[in-house]
Amino acid sequence: MIPLPDEVWQKINTFIYAIYQTDSMDALRMTILEKLPELVVSDCSFFDMARIEKGQTRYYNPLSLTISQEKLNEYFESFIYGDYVSWMFSLHKNSVVYCDSKIVTEEVREQTPLYNQWLKPMDLYYSCGINFVRENIPYGSLNLFNSQKRGDFTQQDLTLLTILEPHFTLKLTQLYPYGLPILSDQTAEQPLDKFHLTEREQEVVRWLCSEASMEEISQQMYISVHTVRKHAANIYRKTCCKNRNQLVALMNKAVTT
Repeated sequence: MIPLPDEVWQKINTFIYAIYQTDSMDALRMTILEKLPELVVSDCSFFDMARIEKGQTRYYNPLSLTISQEKLNEYFESFIYGDYVSWMFSLHKNSVVYCDSKIVTEEVREQTPLYNQWLKPMDLYYSCGINFVRENIPYGSLNLFNSQKRGDFTQQDLTLLTILEPHFTLKLTQLYPYGLPILSDQTAEQPLDKFHLTEREQEVVRWLCSEASMEEISQQMYISVHTVRKHAANIYRKTCCKNRNQLVALMNKAVTT
């Protein structure tokens, strides 16, 4: 690891402190996107979310301060699973820092639809970032992009991401120890409004839509298993669902349609 000046370490410590003050996925992503340029400069970036669906990792709900929603939608609709770095993510059971120039040659890059149809029109060429995973549970990815004019990401950039990654990953697992539920903080309100659920019931719904057991939900919410089951019964009644599987299917449909 390359040595860093004291002023850079001061920025790192301030950044890490801000990360641990966040209380939701959306707040965490916004804090990272706002503060990371103080340490790692890039032309643009986005931070998406991920969860396991039908045995496959699904990336969704990208957030960016520098890329239009139209371009993000285009990437997720047409290019994400053809991205020449995405295959690497499936090889790791924990978070990994990547730099695309260490994975593919320029010749290979320039032949891909991703480069020619998505990156090149935005005058982007290089990418690096972090794929967030904890013991095979995916959380999302942070992706940074540079033009050829700005140049490739430096070894110091990768060192900084490597220093920050464990803190980002730890905060994600503190917020969502069993992975992201189908309903995130940002997507929860609209699908749940019509069911007239209480705030506590909405929180239980988000946990029920994760992989957490009743016992694990009770531990995370600091309530008894009996209370969790009582909330679940009220939720099933209000949503006309017979069981947890039907609730998950209902919420998944509400979010994706």
